[in-house]
Amino acid sequence: MINKRKSIIGLGVIVVILLSLTLVSSQIFSGSNTYSRSFTSYSPTYVPYSGDPGFPLFDRSMCEAGQDFILQVDPLGCEPSVVRSDLLEDQNVPVFCPIVATKLNPLIDIEAIDTITFSFSGPKPKEVVGISYVPARAALGRYGAQLNRPVLNNIGYAVIVLKRQSNSSAMPEFILGNLTARIRYDIKNAFGVGRANFYLPELSPEEWENSFTQYGFWDGRGYLRAEGIDNQGARISVYSDRETYGYGKSGEKRKLQTVNLDIGETSREIFMPGFNYCLGTMQIRLNGLENPDTRVKLRINEDIVEVKEGERFLENKCLVRDIEKNGINEKVTISCQEDERRGVFDMVISPKINLRIDGELGEVSVGDLLYQEINEEGKETGKSVYLTYVGTKGNTNAESNLFIV
Repeated sequence: MINKRKSIIGLGVIVVILLSLTLVSSQIFSGSNTYSRSFTSYSPTYVPYSGDPGFPLFDRSMCEAGQDFILQVDPLGCEPSVVRSDLLEDQNVPVFCPIVATKLNPLIDIEAIDTITFSFSGPKPKEVVGISYVPARAALGRYGAQLNRPVLNNIGYAVIVLKRQSNSSAMPEFILGNLTARIRYDIKNAFGVGRANFYLPELSPEEWENSFTQYGFWDGRGYLRAEGIDNQGARISVYSDRETYGYGKSGEKRKLQTVNLDIGETSREIFMPGFNYCLGTMQIRLNGLENPDTRVKLRINEDIVEVKEGERFLENKCLVRDIEKNGINEKVTISCQEDERRGVFDMVISPKINLRIDGELGEVSVGDLLYQEINEEGKETGKSVYLTYVGTKGNTNAESNLFIV
């Protein structure tokens, strides 16, 4: 959509919404291996759960850790659940401990986990040869939909290899250690989350109420308003009408936070409602101040950009060559550098209108034939009427201001 904006003092602010995602995440869990001379049993330490052993009790304080996942050893335990002492006297024994993960960050969508590496926090117990990771089927390939659930099933196994001990009398009563998991995974944008550029004019409360949807982000989970602009910076407020936890709407927009930013300054993290388990976080950066101009708003995947004629976007690969607005019809010409050639294409908004002619209601657009004159003999006279222009008074999109030519 093309917008030509005017601000009260002739300046608009350029703000960028930033989303901080942790691409490499470290989590810590602890467990103990306890065994006598005849067997070894594993007693994991895990987050308490209620009813479903794969569903840990969720604690809101986990949201404040700034982590994407919390990992735990499956409460059902490791395999083998019993390690015979005579087997450990003859060879190293691997113990497979299933790992389950709870996704804390509501803003990420996981396609697949690439790698998980485990290491001991602190000195490695001398009874352990090493530790490795074996992925489960749920963590591979096209099973990414399962990884996107807030509470995940088995994502793989921590394989703890117990060192051979030929002297059974030297076997300790238990082994205790803390493990750190380092996860590398691919993410894609979710919930309409992405980097978003906004050109915000200074608006009164009444003006903003009539146009706040233009300044929405994250699929309407939040809205921006420039409450004050001067030559040095701006005062930006963030609003939301979402419930604190969950996806529903609360029924009224409330101001979450107001930040005063100088040009080039980035705000602290702002917690956003409208997500199921945790609050989302965002930051705002004031890129600059500009006079109002005609711009086009584009949504590229999950990123929102507003660009003017002659401005580049998409990592400078694309250029806005021309912006035309003819009534309610809008056209943008864009050129993009592809792998081996440059492509030019048009993006057009040409709305249709309902028009009643001789008592018959029909849907027409600019350029359509509306009426063909017929003489008394039933032949065409060569006179006809076409719809040549559709506009609105005051350059608004209100249906009541519509006129045609």
